[in-house]
Amino acid sequence: MTAVVVSTPEEGRIQNGTIRGAVVVITARPNQLFTALAAGVGALLEKPLHIPKMLQTISRLLRESVETRLARVAGKVAQFHYLPAWPEAQATFAAGNG
Repeated sequence: MTAVVVSTPEEGRIQNGTIRGAVVVITARPNQLFTALAAGVGALLEKPLHIPKMLQTISRLLRESVETRLARVAGKVAQFHYLPAWPEAQATFAAGNG
C-alpha cells in the first residue's frame, strides 16, 4: 500500500503540522474502502490501475479547496474518490497476456 500527498506548489504539503494536500492511497489489497474512508483520504485506487482515470482523479483532487480536504480529514461530508481494480487489466493478467 502506498499513500501519496498531492498538492499544488502554492499550497505546500504540510503547514503547521496539518497535511494540506489530498492523500491518495494506491493498493493491491482488497477491502480497504472503509479503512480509507475512516482515515479521511481523498482517493483510494486499487491495482491494477486505469492510468487515465487515476490522472483524472488526481487532477480533481488538485482542484479541491484546502477547506474541503480538511473537512474530509475531520470526518465531515466531502467527496471521496474510489477507483476499484481495473477489470480489463485483471482479465489480461489472469490470461497470461500481461
